[in-house]
Amino acid sequence: MVEANFIREGDKLRAEGDKKRKGSTFGNIFFNSKADRDREALDKYQKAANCYKSANQREQAVECLMICVECETEPQCRATLLYDAAKIIKAVNSAKYH
Repeated sequence: MVEANFIREGDKLRAEGDKKRKGSTFGNIFFNSKADRDREALDKYQKAANCYKSANQREQAVECLMICVECETEPQCRATLLYDAAKIIKAVNSAKYH
């Protein structure tokens, strides 16, 4: 039951992140730059990844973290996101990496 709530919340946050990242035609022309939209989407994707991790939906969590890497501009933050994704992948395939 609790996992279903986390999955539902993760799906909602991911959809919000997709919407923020895409933007609207009018908004893209006059207001928001791609960097601004990516910064707004980054928070949504990180929260979605955390929800998916809580629900043991690791593949979705990794997907969200990889989108975060695309949105992030700071090299140190990108490295941290990649490291977090790698830890999840290793946890899923622990036999392969030992």
